[in-house]
Amino acid sequence: MTGSAHTALAPFWSARLGRADLTGLQASTRSGLVRTSLRGDRTWLSGDAVTVIEGDLLTEL
Repeated sequence: MTGSAHTALAPFWSARLGRADLTGLQASTRSGLVRTSLRGDRTWLSGDAVTVIEGDLLTEL
């Protein structure tokens, strides 16, 4: 869930720091850098990722 956390925090810190592009640290056992970039009402994330779970989303019952 680190992507959703950085997506929520990016607008807050971008406004405080006056910058649209930021780099954050995922401080955990699987640490890494997450780059965020605000583009209008969207937050773009980039960085390296590791797949920890896969699944299918069912849209019909």
